Amino acid sequence: MGTVRPGRRQGLHLDRPHEIARYDAAFADMWDTSLSEEASRSLLTNLAGTQGS
Repeated sequence: MGTVRPGRRQGLHLDRPHEIARYDAAFADMWDTSLSEEASRSLLTNLAGTQGS
């Protein structure tokens, strides 16, 4: 994996193309399986409605 360099903020620095590709693939998978904005809103509205019952 990339290096973590101390500084004002620490973080993950990806230096190699295969490292970046792995994170790109993971993000694409999450994006592809996530709910749409409308479906997310509906789910949260329904969940909020069941909390009062």
